Amino acid sequence: MQPSLRLSAALKALTFPKTTSRQRWQATGPTQAEDSLVANTYEALGPGNFPMIIETLSDSATRTAKNVKMILKDKGGRVAPVAYAFRKIGKIVLRPREGATHDQVYDDVIESGAEELEGELNTEDPAQTELEITTSPSTLSAVQTALTSSPQEHIVLESGFEYIPADPEAPLPELNKEDEEQVEKLCKALSEDPDVDVVWTLRGRWEKE
Repeated sequence: MQPSLRLSAALKALTFPKTTSRQRWQATGPTQAEDSLVANTYEALGPGNFPMIIETLSDSATRTAKNVKMILKDKGGRVAPVAYAFRKIGKIVLRPREGATHDQVYDDVIESGAEELEGELNTEDPAQTELEITTSPSTLSAVQTALTSSPQEHIVLESGFEYIPADPEAPLPELNKEDEEQVEKLCKALSEDPDVDVVWTLRGRWEKE
């Protein structure tokens, strides 16, 4: 089953390109204001049993929970366990140290305990190289430390977590036209709430611009 052209177009319009499509923070870490906020995660089903994970960041968990549940109810969704449909991973965007070859970077990434390396070294302009590294959530911090410490000393541009389908080969949920429209309205309404940070679906990430 293939996702409809309409919903695919909506997702493309509302998500970041591949190189920035993930929940992440700058390598410098959170600001003092951000450090005072509380993060929460909500699992939900949208119209047509469309799975989604909603990540929030706010100074009031009570207000956030109320708002998220209200939006879900108003737009045809509900809180429901859907974590089984997703896999949480760590992601690092890496710029190799000056003079490093692709083989050296690959060896460093493997030795750091990462799971996967994507991308190629830009030999014409190495400073523009951005490699994507996948880790388990529990090893993200250790991998980042290993890659930035001596003697590796690579540059971590961004680092964070994202949710991907637990089974990448499984068919995506099939939605009829009405459900497609309702899912789009639900995701837009959630993304417009100031407490909502990221909305993950099996087709990618939705977020406010």
